[in-house]
Amino acid sequence: MNKLYCLPLGETMRNKFIEDAKQFAYGQAVFVVPGHILLDEVKKAGSVRTVIMDYLPNELLRANHLDVYTRISRPAQEMVIKQIIKSLVKKGELSYFAKLADKKGFIKNMVSFIGELSRGGITCEEFYAALQAWERTDYLQAKDMEIYHIYLLYRQELKKQKRYDVDGLYRLAIRALQKENCIVPWEKLYFSEFYQFDNLQIELLKALSKHCSIEVGLFYDAERPELSAATENAYMDFMGMGFIKEQLQEFTPRNQGLDHFVRSWQRERPLVGAADGIIVFEAYSVENEMRGVLGKIKQQLQAGVACRDIICVVRSMEEYNGFSNLFKEFGIPTTLPEVTGFTAQPLAKFIENIMKTVAAGYEIDVWKELLNNVFVDRIFGINHEQIEASYNEKYFASPNVLQEFVENKFPQSRIGELFNFIASLKSKSTPADFTNNFLQALEGWSLEKSYGEVYKANKITLKQLKAVVTTKNMVTEILEEMVGAFEQSGQGKQKRPISEFLEFWEERAKEKIITLSQGDKLGIKVVEASTIQGILFPHVYLMGMREGQFPKVKFENWIYNDQERKALNELGVTLPLTIASMKIDQYFFAAVAAMAQQSLTISYYADDAAAASCYVQELQQYYEKEALVPTFYNTDVAHCYSAEELAGILVQQEFLAVAEDVWLTNKLGVDFAFRKFLDKERWTGNNIFNGYLEQKQECKYLSASALDNYVQCPFNYLVTNIWQTEPWEPLEKETQPAVIGDLYHLALAKFLNKHLEENIGLADYSILLEELMLDLADVYGQLAAQGLISESEFSKYDYKRYRIVLGKWLLAEQAYQANQKINLLPKYLELAFGRKDSTLPGVPISIDGEETIFSGQIDRVDTDGNNYMLTDYKSGTVPSAKGVALGRFLQLPVYILAVEKLLSVERSKIIGAGYYGLKNCKRSGGLWENTLKEDLPWLYNTRPNNLSMVMENAESAIAASIRGIRNSAFPANPAEKCPAYCPCLDICRYRVSDGTQDTGEEVEDNV
Repeated sequence: MNKLYCLPLGETMRNKFIEDAKQFAYGQAVFVVPGHILLDEVKKAGSVRTVIMDYLPNELLRANHLDVYTRISRPAQEMVIKQIIKSLVKKGELSYFAKLADKKGFIKNMVSFIGELSRGGITCEEFYAALQAWERTDYLQAKDMEIYHIYLLYRQELKKQKRYDVDGLYRLAIRALQKENCIVPWEKLYFSEFYQFDNLQIELLKALSKHCSIEVGLFYDAERPELSAATENAYMDFMGMGFIKEQLQEFTPRNQGLDHFVRSWQRERPLVGAADGIIVFEAYSVENEMRGVLGKIKQQLQAGVACRDIICVVRSMEEYNGFSNLFKEFGIPTTLPEVTGFTAQPLAKFIENIMKTVAAGYEIDVWKELLNNVFVDRIFGINHEQIEASYNEKYFASPNVLQEFVENKFPQSRIGELFNFIASLKSKSTPADFTNNFLQALEGWSLEKSYGEVYKANKITLKQLKAVVTTKNMVTEILEEMVGAFEQSGQGKQKRPISEFLEFWEERAKEKIITLSQGDKLGIKVVEASTIQGILFPHVYLMGMREGQFPKVKFENWIYNDQERKALNELGVTLPLTIASMKIDQYFFAAVAAMAQQSLTISYYADDAAAASCYVQELQQYYEKEALVPTFYNTDVAHCYSAEELAGILVQQEFLAVAEDVWLTNKLGVDFAFRKFLDKERWTGNNIFNGYLEQKQECKYLSASALDNYVQCPFNYLVTNIWQTEPWEPLEKETQPAVIGDLYHLALAKFLNKHLEENIGLADYSILLEELMLDLADVYGQLAAQGLISESEFSKYDYKRYRIVLGKWLLAEQAYQANQKINLLPKYLELAFGRKDSTLPGVPISIDGEETIFSGQIDRVDTDGNNYMLTDYKSGTVPSAKGVALGRFLQLPVYILAVEKLLSVERSKIIGAGYYGLKNCKRSGGLWENTLKEDLPWLYNTRPNNLSMVMENAESAIAASIRGIRNSAFPANPAEKCPAYCPCLDICRYRVSDGTQDTGEEVEDNV
């Protein structure tokens, strides 16, 4: 006799089924549950064999000696589908999906959709018949037929290779049950805590019901159709199979508020006085939510509540990374294991990069990353940090050059073994050969022995050693899975490109997790809502009750949208709809809340993106107004449950008692009082931690560019000009911007040097261009010979760009010279002063009785014999007019002083100085005499900075800067907004400091 027990919310048949099963010999009765958490719960009784659903078809096939088929893995399924699609494209039989054929997302979605068809029990024939009855036309008909053919060919391929997927497993078992002499090894089956069964599972149970007795415990309440929507299909299926229905009543004791929820949720019931036992907790971040929950749990534990009486339930553990670490911080035992990511392990990255060196055609950047790995230090005896440092000093054009460098730098190392191994890997190989090569190399590296010695020397912890060994085992596991997947897809003996092995590795590696330590079985349980129902706990914490998180909308597979799915459902092809996931989540919420007997704490975090879940809002309708007002987690000394939180509170106190001061000193160090105020105090007064140094600086010599650097940001000047540090920046195959700037400057100087005091405005452009290109080629060759220009596959394109820029410059220069009313022509080019190799001395400027000698190099000085004009070429961004006017850019004013003093030019004859942008080949900005607006074409329709006013401001700024340098005043105080590219950002922390601006503020780049 087969029975269906229809249970009220929060009730279970588990204990009754366990008692009933005791009448059978062990193994004759089987208890079936939907997941491993419930499996462990039932196994505690120790009197009945407990299994999950997939055990039944597997055991049936084994008992009847029909287990000749082998199961295909999900990666192998994707490979089979990929092959089928590729074949259809090649034959010209795929038009609708042709553009998606090589997309990984399409392959994965097609495999998922085929799984939906299979779990729905839809055969290829049934699917085809439904599509014919649908009678769609044109491109939609093409779509339907292509999906059908992929499904058909997939089923045929599995049959041909005698393999099955999870769905095929059930079909084989159902077929076995239809035979006359089928052996069914059980007398009775119990099913508890399920909320749904797919069509194949129902078909299996229907076939089993003819051989053994089945009893099912299922939540279903006809008076609550909204809540019962998640289990309605299962209820209807069992009733259709002739199960005898028995309706049970509530019998679990709960306090008043929780009992009201269980009886009233999704019903119309009168309000009650108070939500006794229900607490709503709102946080401002996911970490604050976790801390708040742990604080409440710690309170309960201190009050004598046992860990076994508390459970934390979340919708998805992915939302709560680091939860186990916080349990540890609060000193609370938990079932959560301590884990770390597989892909973050040096060995995992190393293996992946070896594959990339071959798959990417020996790209130099992949080789750099391969050798910049701590793993190579221990195994091959080289220093990866020294190798990384060499990337900043030397450009490696090819892997061979890099290999030769490493072998010469570390002659006693074993690095040659690695290079030989990589050289032995072929671009194409059978999966087995490829894997065997890797596994042999892996064993040859003797990881356990090598890292075991490091552990014995106390250089790594036991967890770190375990991570290395576990990573090695997982590497082996992934490689062996790969061989299996290729064999299952019929490609095991084929030579495949290494890029396919790399793709498999990347897909599987990101799914792997390394467990550093197991959770405490006696600690606080932390589970996902989908994995647990029907187990009672005095205290339940239901976390993640946030919009978009619980309920979590699960969109349907896009192969067919909801509208198409509804049409197919009417034609007998059962496919889930988006609304189904909402109904299931609603049931999860109710089932978890119903587990609580004494208290239910519902928590979430709210921010600008989302607030409380609709369930929280709906729940408040079942209780009187203000009965469920959210509480918040605000720690203070009296309510603090971790040492880290206590330290965070105490450091904010202005005064501490002796005991508190001693405790905090032991935990944070003797200088904690100084450090806690440093981030704000460093910005007040002349604080040494903001670049105000005690030792005075000499300022006898100063370049014009260094002066500009100081004005823009004194701290940047300290780092780059006094400490002379450089950013950690590997040399790339692209030529550096500074070198490109030199190339333009030198080529233009070489060209114009042949046309000094000559107006080329009306000259033949083509002749001048040919001359300029020859000068460019000459300068380019010189820089290349010095190793400053990187020869790469992009070189010819870069050179073409240089030619285009200079060609445009020549057009612009001819137009300027032809149209200017003052015949200003080049006279001095790359005019250096105060430098070691210059003929002109530096420019002395006396400030407070002390002299500072300025040096620099003026790109170009034009004159008509009476008036003088200075030009500064810019291959990057031109300084802003406002910055020049305010004295934030002093290079041009210093150059004016140099021309005045070194060339004996009266100030009145210097009519201006400006920038010549090589990006757009235009003159702009600078400082000019206002009377020249109609005489110089680049000043038409502009409001140029007045030369006299700018020079006055500049001379004041020069004096202030020199005084600042002499007084060692180098504060982080940018003249304009702090640029994101500044190499000093990580030192000064100006952009993120509480004392300067809001944390994380986006700041525009400025030059």
